[in-house]
Amino acid sequence: MGIASVDLYVDGTLNASTTTSPYSFSWDSTKNANGQHTLMITATDTAGNTTNFSATFTVNNVNVPNPPSISTTSLPGGAQKVAYSAALAATGGTTPYTWSIISGALPAGLALTSSTGAISGTPTGSGSSSFTVQVSDANSRTATKALSVTVSAAPSLPSITTISLPSGTQKAAYTATLAATGGTTPYSWSIISGSLPAGLALTSSTGAISGTPTGSGSSSFTVQVSDANSQTATKSLTLTVECGPFAAFRHNDIAAQWHAEGRL
Repeated sequence: MGIASVDLYVDGTLNASTTTSPYSFSWDSTKNANGQHTLMITATDTAGNTTNFSATFTVNNVNVPNPPSISTTSLPGGAQKVAYSAALAATGGTTPYTWSIISGALPAGLALTSSTGAISGTPTGSGSSSFTVQVSDANSRTATKALSVTVSAAPSLPSITTISLPSGTQKAAYTATLAATGGTTPYSWSIISGSLPAGLALTSSTGAISGTPTGSGSSSFTVQVSDANSQTATKSLTLTVECGPFAAFRHNDIAAQWHAEGRL
């Protein structure tokens, strides 16, 4: 019926194929590890009939490193809208390596750096993504591995639950603590507009407002809480500082003196 094709298999994997007589192949044994390997030739005619020839060969290349092998067996999971970073690793072969995705795809928002094997970015969606990575060494020898990354749904956003602050008294110690829910702890607190009354300060790690007010009156400001994933929430608040007892006492003394002098 005539020959349709002849195929060369190395250890059961198709290595080359030809449809042209004299149906010859070249096998670069340096791309295979030292040791025994099975070569098989399969001839197929135009009617689909096949015949095989196989033989076992021993490869013993001197001073030729084994082909590369991907040592990464799994990748850590990620979270939607949270920065992600992981690195693929390989052994053997001849560096430098070059990495690529040859099938499937990384989660949306992530990218592979070909020169380092780093997978990084910020996932925009959630779910599991399967793909096959390939490493190629300096001698163009390759290895592949099927991997997956699972991205969980985005964590809830933080929310400031403090709705008001207690009043303070001039020259009297003051303390109050801001509170938040949601997001991912630990939180970090800051004043992003306005200012606290003079003499008071905000502790960023705890949200505590403390100190001794040196003046009186109302101060308006906006606080911001940032969670471990840099998600933020803000709230506008006001803190009123009343006149201290000493100030009131002095006011009454002056009023009494003026009354005695006939000014009032």
